Amino acid sequence: MRSFLEQVTAARRADAESRAAAGALVTAKEAATAASPPRDFARALSSPGLALIAEIKRASPSAGDINPGVDVAEQARAYERGGAAAISVLTEPTHFDGSLDDLRIVRGSVSVPVLRKDFISHPLQVWEARAAGADAILLIVAALDQRDLVSLYDLAETLGMAALVETHEADEVGVRDPDGRLAGYVQGDATLTCWHCAQCGCTTHWSPRDPALERMGVNLRLFDPQIWEPLPLRLIDGASW
Repeated sequence: MRSFLEQVTAARRADAESRAAAGALVTAKEAATAASPPRDFARALSSPGLALIAEIKRASPSAGDINPGVDVAEQARAYERGGAAAISVLTEPTHFDGSLDDLRIVRGSVSVPVLRKDFISHPLQVWEARAAGADAILLIVAALDQRDLVSLYDLAETLGMAALVETHEADEVGVRDPDGRLAGYVQGDATLTCWHCAQCGCTTHWSPRDPALERMGVNLRLFDPQIWEPLPLRLIDGASW
């Protein structure tokens, strides 16, 4: 039986393949070319001290409705006023009630970089992200083979966007990113390997002294200042999938 991640990624890929075959890729490329220049996502997260990626999420399979009637423009402005370094917008429609329209509205409402958070597995999704104004995209290591991970990452870079790479397992960093090119963070789901193992009882341990963590962030729910205070902190405000 396929996992939720496998199912939703396959569905998103099939949707993108179908729409690309019908001409959506040409349209997305034209729109991306005409879009305003991307904001510097990496720079926004690299300033000293804490950098928070605040998230707009209407719903999730694990939590149900979270904020279905949210005014995404006002929510985004509130995040920016509160000091968020960047804003993540869920765009998956079936399970999270998200859309690229939400991302477009958010991008037009704030001056900080905006991340498209979705189950990205096809080039069309990257082009559409840039066309909608995204400054960065999320790539999930567990959902992609190595060829797709690298090609989608490279496409994002070509379009001037950053790619935030989500990893669930400690050994994925070295195996899937041997050259240290990718930035990323660990999803803080208690069913997955996380950084602060005392909170979830998982078996793979991350060391705060691991050089890989210098280019990574941590889920806000797993933040422990005693462990992470020495590092340049980049926190992701988001519940589990």
